[in-house]
Amino acid sequence: MKKHFLFTTLFLSLFVLISLSSCEKDKTDKAPVITLDSPSDGDEFANGDEISIEGKVTDEDLHELKIELVNAATGAVLFSEEPTVHDMTAYDFHIHYDVEGITEHTTVKLNIEVADHSSHVSSKSIELHFNP
Repeated sequence: MKKHFLFTTLFLSLFVLISLSSCEKDKTDKAPVITLDSPSDGDEFANGDEISIEGKVTDEDLHELKIELVNAATGAVLFSEEPTVHDMTAYDFHIHYDVEGITEHTTVKLNIEVADHSSHVSSKSIELHFNP
């Protein structure tokens, strides 16, 4: 009986030790950083204009990035891109979008969301104005 108890205790102790040592710690305790160089909040654009969306995301271990232009009134997605940033530490984005088909003033949100492998998420949103 004592041998069985000793064996069981030893086995459980070894199992716990192996389980704890195999747990992966978070690679980072900080959320990703978004730097948006252009456009600026409140910028106005007209039909035929080209918008340069430029900036950078950084983190110790990037996972996903999503950049969208969304009609603020309707929620319609005008543009969406998900560049590959997996396992990078920095990513510079340079996107060009042509404003077309605007018949009335339209408020548009530029939304940028980035996540790392530790499930930290950062987002930035600015408002743009499209005019005919």
